Amino acid sequence: MLTDPLGLVEWNGRMTVTEVTFPAGAATVVFELTSECVNGLKANVEVWGVGPAFGAGIFAGLNYGDVSLNDHYDDIDMTRFRGTVQIYTATLSPGIGLGLYSVRVGEDGGLGSYGIHGSGGGVVFGPGAGVSTMLGSSSLVDASFDQCECTAN
Repeated sequence: MLTDPLGLVEWNGRMTVTEVTFPAGAATVVFELTSECVNGLKANVEVWGVGPAFGAGIFAGLNYGDVSLNDHYDDIDMTRFRGTVQIYTATLSPGIGLGLYSVRVGEDGGLGSYGIHGSGGGVVFGPGAGVSTMLGSSSLVDASFDQCECTAN
């Protein structure tokens, strides 16, 4: 099994973060992701996370958008999404606005592990502006495989 801290298997999909920070609060996240094709299979996962959130600024709302994550192994193991979740967000929204985020999720290793990592951006619903961070736990809620045809790079 090959590893690379920058990522070998790419996961793409949607991420929804519900967050309240004044400057401390809580956040939840739901990932709906599909892996790239590896050895004739691609995986679909739903991952939930919850934890305390802290920020500079005031924000109460919903971030929804695309996310691209990279697993540092060369195979698909959906259980790697279990463990911790860290999300860093920057939002600017008078009611509807934009948000950017950096994500690290899974691998039970906490802050010292590579985890499955990446970034994204999307639409923010709710008033507020600032930056925040969430550190909590992640759970694999649903997982399935689909057959696919892999193309050589």
